Amino acid sequence: MNRRLGMVLLAALGALGLDWLMPAMAQPSPRLYLPALQNGGSIVQPQDITIIEIIPGSRDEPEFVTLFKNVDTPINIGGWQVINSSRADRPTYTFPSYVVDDDNVVILYTQPGQRDPLIGDFFWGRSDYVWRPGDRAELRDATGQLIHTYTVLNPGEAPPSPTATTTPTSTPLGPTATAAPTSTPLVPSVTVMPPGSSATAAPTRTPQPATPTRNPAVCAPEYPTVCIPPPPPDLNCDDIPHRHFAVLPPDRHNFDRDADGIGCERG
Repeated sequence: MNRRLGMVLLAALGALGLDWLMPAMAQPSPRLYLPALQNGGSIVQPQDITIIEIIPGSRDEPEFVTLFKNVDTPINIGGWQVINSSRADRPTYTFPSYVVDDDNVVILYTQPGQRDPLIGDFFWGRSDYVWRPGDRAELRDATGQLIHTYTVLNPGEAPPSPTATTTPTSTPLGPTATAAPTSTPLVPSVTVMPPGSSATAAPTRTPQPATPTRNPAVCAPEYPTVCIPPPPPDLNCDDIPHRHFAVLPPDRHNFDRDADGIGCERG
């Protein structure tokens, strides 16, 4: 039954007082007027259209937002909005009536331009930039339903994998935690008297840090000022070129026979 015939029939029934027989013809079904409907009649679902790229403006690059339709059904994006939800001072763009069909791609340029109504290129007409890295973009349909969100990336930054997880590389100390102090071994500094000297003063010892790169398997730690390998074999003063060097316990080679802290004092 076409609309014209229906209206005539409704008028006739009204004249006879029988208009209650056709309540469905009194007003159209509200489902036909849902703004979130696609052209084919099915309701638009989140991510039917997604933001796949936002390029912030620069001297060398125009600023634009790229949308992509992920379903086969045509979708009219009239009344849809692109919103910068990170910064309230940034403007909102509202699309005019346009059916995204076989092309699937819509590009919204921030700067002014001349739009071709046959393709999905739109121009915001602004002289300033809308986006910067870290901004969150929202795509909403004409009813306000959130369709998709997108975070603006830094130039050259790859989008994160949906399954990727971030593992912290370090754990900072808590407010009551304290790091353990590092200890520096002390090494005696020995004042060596020249041969034939009549001085009998005891050697003075001044704490000094030891060389931190010594390998105890190569240089015995009890001889910190020279590098003498640990036993075995057992060495004597005649087996090494060093004289008058500091000795700490345990003196495994027995270089300091008089236990005064100086090894191989003679010869």
